[in-house]
Amino acid sequence: MAMAMTSGSLLLGLLAQQAAGQLLVPHSPPAGASEPVPKGASSFSIEFSSVVDYFGNTTHPNEYSQNLLFNLKNATGAFPKIRIGGTTQDRAFYNPNQNAAINLTYETPTDDQPIKVTYGPDFFQSYHAIPGLEFSYGLNLAYNGSDQSTQLSSAAAAACKNMGSALSLSELGNEPDFYPGYPSYNRPPNWTMTEYIREWNWKTGVVTKAMEKECPGVNVRFVAPSFIWSNCELRPCKRRYGVDANGCSYMDTDCEERYGLTDLSMQSLLMNHTGVVGSLAVHLDAARDLSYLGLPYTLSEVNGMALQGGAWTWSMGSALWVVDFALWSTTNNIKRINFHQGTGYRYVAWQPVPVDGAEPNTRPPYYGQIMVAHALGNSNSTRLANIPLPSDTESAYAVYHNELLSRLVALNLEAWYANSTTTRPSKEYTFRIPGRYTTANVLRFMGPGADARSNLTFDGVSYDYELGGGKPVVVDEMGKKERVHVKDGMVRIEVPASSGAILVLR
Repeated sequence: MAMAMTSGSLLLGLLAQQAAGQLLVPHSPPAGASEPVPKGASSFSIEFSSVVDYFGNTTHPNEYSQNLLFNLKNATGAFPKIRIGGTTQDRAFYNPNQNAAINLTYETPTDDQPIKVTYGPDFFQSYHAIPGLEFSYGLNLAYNGSDQSTQLSSAAAAACKNMGSALSLSELGNEPDFYPGYPSYNRPPNWTMTEYIREWNWKTGVVTKAMEKECPGVNVRFVAPSFIWSNCELRPCKRRYGVDANGCSYMDTDCEERYGLTDLSMQSLLMNHTGVVGSLAVHLDAARDLSYLGLPYTLSEVNGMALQGGAWTWSMGSALWVVDFALWSTTNNIKRINFHQGTGYRYVAWQPVPVDGAEPNTRPPYYGQIMVAHALGNSNSTRLANIPLPSDTESAYAVYHNELLSRLVALNLEAWYANSTTTRPSKEYTFRIPGRYTTANVLRFMGPGADARSNLTFDGVSYDYELGGGKPVVVDEMGKKERVHVKDGMVRIEVPASSGAILVLR
């Protein structure tokens, strides 16, 4: 796959010319470095039908989820943002008379997703179970029955009334480019761009009217258009999307979705920096095309593979993909990446409740999220620069806080498996950095191998459910105390295959 870097990233080649194996990193952000990275850049999307599982309610909050989210907040100074949506938002119907928080109807009990969701007023307790979270809330665009306007108005008013300040954005519809065909069949095959825009404008008007009536003074904002295919037939609408006959723009944030679509080898599908660059190239092009709007470009729902993931997405390799995908995105000014989660899904960062007899558990992608959080750090002015490396199987970044070099990230993406009979290889990286630094704390992401599902640590810490219910538990004292010295303006770090490291400069 050919590299498809942004022009800004090509400029960064100047900062990392390899001289005698040294990677030259400047003291301040170079030309082409990212804009300031917003808090919550690496965040989560939760399947609509899984909300109660992930958060619980005000009487019985899911303390495990709370612990895991607090770990991320402690690293960055802010909670991740939470998008509620996915396929089941377009199968969800509000019933103000329903006593149960949520009822799920499955075609087959083993299916990943229900075919119908009904929810009542108590459903909204979940949004207050963990105080401080902000949500983007998914509303049903797909339903087009005779009472569609009434149903949508009722759902919107209930969300506004019950979520209060926790409601940050609304999202009308999920993957509408799927509506005319498989797997949705919610619209006729000849459903056009014009019809989509007309319907979106009409229904956002319904939502806005309902919310403003229920919550006077509320600022109603929308995420749009939430397509799945970057090259879909609907794509041209984004240059004029959300503008109705009165010239009223409802568009707040532009979103698209990215999925790996085939179960290839872990090395080619997930542990491949060139693959990350290629998969995001179309989004970077679109973000540039839309920059004149002055709106943040986000990835509303992403993960490493379609259909809720496969075997490889439940592995350390998938966690390293999370790190590279998130850092490359933010380096190139994608303002938010929502990694999708759902009860029983394979690619999740954590399973929040018992499923099929198995206890809740922390999955490898959560460790990827922890590494991203510590790479970005707690600063009100974080900027990133990619450090180009010669191989598909490695990746590196410089992180700047308040315009000064703060930390370095190195990922060795070579796939090495836990049952391998060979010695685990490693790569040494030598960074030439400004002379003001004398030491660096080393924060390593380690595990038995690329295919490992357990015994993972970050900075010597485990976040596993069975050890501390998601709270940090030190399991490797020596790993947590690792330091390296800066000598003659150079700092060296060895990174084993299928692992990553952060150098926090001192």
